[in-house]
Amino acid sequence: MIDSPKILSFPALVERVAELRADGRRVALCHGVFDLLHVGHLRYLEGAARLADVVVVTVTPDRWVDKGPFRPAFDLALRLEALAALEVVDLVAPNAWPTAEETLRQLRPDVYVKGAEFARPGADPTGKMERERAVAAEVGCTMEFVDDLTSSSSRLINRHLSIYPEPVARWLDGLRARHRLADVLEFLDRMASLRVVVIGDAILDHYVDVETLGKASKDPALAVRELRDEEFAGGAVAVAHHIAAFGCSVELISVLGDDEAGEILRSALSPAVRGRFVQRADAATVRKRRIVDAYSRNKLLSIYRMDVTPPTAAVAEALADELRAAAAGADLVVCADYGHQAIPEALLEVIAGLESPLAINVQANAGNRGFHTVTRHARADFVFLAEHEIRLETRDSEGALRPMMHRVASQLGASLFVVTRGKRGSLAFADGDFHEAPALAHEIVDRIGAGDAFFALAALAARLGAPPDLVSLLGNAAGGQAVATVGNRSALDPQSLRKQLTALLA
Repeated sequence: MIDSPKILSFPALVERVAELRADGRRVALCHGVFDLLHVGHLRYLEGAARLADVVVVTVTPDRWVDKGPFRPAFDLALRLEALAALEVVDLVAPNAWPTAEETLRQLRPDVYVKGAEFARPGADPTGKMERERAVAAEVGCTMEFVDDLTSSSSRLINRHLSIYPEPVARWLDGLRARHRLADVLEFLDRMASLRVVVIGDAILDHYVDVETLGKASKDPALAVRELRDEEFAGGAVAVAHHIAAFGCSVELISVLGDDEAGEILRSALSPAVRGRFVQRADAATVRKRRIVDAYSRNKLLSIYRMDVTPPTAAVAEALADELRAAAAGADLVVCADYGHQAIPEALLEVIAGLESPLAINVQANAGNRGFHTVTRHARADFVFLAEHEIRLETRDSEGALRPMMHRVASQLGASLFVVTRGKRGSLAFADGDFHEAPALAHEIVDRIGAGDAFFALAALAARLGAPPDLVSLLGNAAGGQAVATVGNRSALDPQSLRKQLTALLA
């Protein structure tokens, strides 16, 4: 970054703005990402200069730019440098928060300037604009909307300065040619009309961050120092939370033990999800503890606490009763089957006999690997698997993937079958055709939970009749959002997803 007197830290900017206002200078604040400066930005900043004596710009740091993978195209230092080079800009600083709300409270400018496209109430579907209006009124700041040449950094980058790897860029070009952005976003809007039942294993994910000390002095063991720990609602609970985030009416059916972990999961359940839990007195709630090196984020050890014994007939019948009651009239039943006895053999016939459309994910993990495959279920409308899971099903580690998918889809009667392939993206099969999609993840913090997010959103899109390429787009975008955070710390953010899709398809 250049050494410019215009570029300040945020605390220094607060002090400087206070001095300017004390001297009677009228200060205008502009705020944004400014990923690729264009003539629309210039007219916006010139409009701000006509309203005040001093134009101050705060810029969103890289970690809070939510415009999709590989964004921003230009890092914070370059964006600050470009703005500082403009004569119309007097001061520029990195913002200290993801949005401008606290920025307004700290700076207390005379006028907050936005582009004319934000003037209409409801123009910003994220609701951020209305919150900023409220804060501006709170601090006595006038909001002004200036006419400019409406343009888009994302559109210019996508059309003339592609930042994506060639396969991703080529795939996105094809999507833009086949689908309008408005139609893609409409699928997200329509999800709120769905009544969804989720059934599967409730899991308490426990992350323990440690500092590696070295080899223990008396044993051939690794010694670590615990730094902090964190617990998340995982498994089917996480899937239910992702689905509820899109406004669906959600009921969750699962099994909990009579223990502390069960109580934690009950209390962690979102108010938007109705829990229909069956208590199992003879078994512990599934708990997965992961010991993580805090520096590298590498997982050193996983410790599972779970009971592999099938539940009693009474527990299985209670689960069946809850499922029949919840599924009556449901638009979709989502089966998140992790193989930890929340879906015992006795329940499979009930699931297969449901009249509601059925989406199934059967996971192979360290607690069931080799013993738990998708054809334990008799039918499904939508099937979602990772590549290693279909290879376990077919007992084929090296063969071509497409014939496997065709065979398993036919066996289950699935109209749509999606297989994820890690960094190679995903492959969808529908109506006799295959549709490849690249991975959209850029920053990977933790892969755990990515499949749950992909499955949740893809199942909703498939139920609404989205074409396979859009199901893959939405699922990959959800998975990309999920890998950028630790485990199932938070549910999918629909507004952030909308912004990512808008940036990808602009």
